[in-house]
Amino acid sequence: MGDTITFTASGVTDSGGEQRENCDVVTIPPVTPTYKWTLTIPPDYPDPLPPLSGSGASVGVVALVGGTYSATFTAKADRDCPPPDITIGPGTSQVPTNYSTVEIQYKTFIACEVAGPTPPDPWLYDFFRGDDRGFGYAFGAVDSRTFQRVTVTVDPSNETGLIGTAMQVMGITQGFDDDPDGSDVTPLATPTCMGQCSYGFVPGATPECTGTTPDPVETGKLAIAVTPIDQSHIQVVVTNRAKDQCEDVVPAIDVDLVLLFRQTCEDGILGPLEFKASGSYDGYPWHELYLNGIQVFIHDPCVTGDTPNSMFPFIGNYQFEVDGSNNPTPLADWQTVPGTQ
Repeated sequence: MGDTITFTASGVTDSGGEQRENCDVVTIPPVTPTYKWTLTIPPDYPDPLPPLSGSGASVGVVALVGGTYSATFTAKADRDCPPPDITIGPGTSQVPTNYSTVEIQYKTFIACEVAGPTPPDPWLYDFFRGDDRGFGYAFGAVDSRTFQRVTVTVDPSNETGLIGTAMQVMGITQGFDDDPDGSDVTPLATPTCMGQCSYGFVPGATPECTGTTPDPVETGKLAIAVTPIDQSHIQVVVTNRAKDQCEDVVPAIDVDLVLLFRQTCEDGILGPLEFKASGSYDGYPWHELYLNGIQVFIHDPCVTGDTPNSMFPFIGNYQFEVDGSNNPTPLADWQTVPGTQ
């Protein structure tokens, strides 16, 4: 007792090794091992102590009592490779299945029952049958001068963007060669639309001309072009060059509407379907645009003062993006498509 008992570890070597999981190097060079120890002393030692621990290849203790002293050494080759930096990318790729669709419906119509009277020469007919209606989604092709409808989606899995078949119909033209005192029309007691709607038809009124629909001469006057732009944008161009099928000198109803739709997808989450519009249109007749059955644009000649003369070039031309008629929201700004989430 009183001597120092020394414990020493030796002879442990590290020979290196091969690459471990997640290491960048192929060969791992050897290193000098390090040691940690745990020293156990007899329980009768003054001020009884629990097992002591420390680091190093040697540890000593003064033997103050008889008994068993022991040391346990753990050798460690401190050469484990740290894993490389990990770049956290976007989440697991997901393919949405709930892309929105939008039904586009563009119509023109004549609100009066009787359109006219027209100037004398070179007009062949004094009056034309109007559509005798106001604005409304429920009115269809038989109640319109022109009717154009198409349904599209921005879903990139749909290569064309088109859903179903586009529908385009020109209304039937009826011309009446009569005068205000003849048998076909009668003056209204209360004219409307600043006098533009001044006559009604008498029972049994017979047109001198009835245009056919579709008129072979007018084939191609209505057009819809659907073009996917990229993964999140699609363009729809609505073109109208419809002419009166009874009166060659009557100018065409001109419409050049460009609708751009977008619906973005981030980490599998879809944003809202949005749209904006540009292009131009004649100030006559009445125009209306519906998206998913909800009115987003109208043009009313009764408000703007336009007449059939506004169909002539450069007389009554309006811009969709500027919105020169009756609409409070400019169509040039991105806005959510109604009827979608």
